[in-house]
Amino acid sequence: MLKSTSLIAILALFIFSCDNSETSAQTNTSAGSDDGLKVAWVPLHEALENAKTDRKKILIDVYTEWCAYCRRMNTETYADATVMETINDYFYPVRLNAESKNFIDFDGQAVTEQELALAFGVRGYPTTIILDFDGSAVGKQPGFMEATDFNNLLSYVGSNAYKDTTFDDYLKMNEDK
Repeated sequence: MLKSTSLIAILALFIFSCDNSETSAQTNTSAGSDDGLKVAWVPLHEALENAKTDRKKILIDVYTEWCAYCRRMNTETYADATVMETINDYFYPVRLNAESKNFIDFDGQAVTEQELALAFGVRGYPTTIILDFDGSAVGKQPGFMEATDFNNLLSYVGSNAYKDTTFDDYLKMNEDK
């Protein structure tokens, strides 16, 4: 009873703070660029630990195996050299299979990737969740994004411009770059 109560409390915490998940079997599957650059996907526990030290944000790619747009995001968007560079500069990238029954350990509790996706409030795929270095939620972006648009979003959040500039103003300031 106490263990299930603890699990429910942890999952409730996820819903409000949006700060947990783990990678699945789809790690390190993004196509690399011609110059050998790849997205360096890591397990969530490693991302959370390293983010505190390095003060990088955490990018969580929530996907399913059957989702055509998830595959496009993987083969087109994440495979774009500019996107890969931005991710590797600003983020610890993590993958979460929203339908996986694989148990992962989080804070000593065994939960499935599916339970964590539900706790994040993910309702469609793909969904990108961004956490700050301390694990607090920065935002969630549902759906497929073309590489250019996704890179604009990542650089906006990764550079902390979101803290004092609107996205539209950020795009205008960076039009020529």
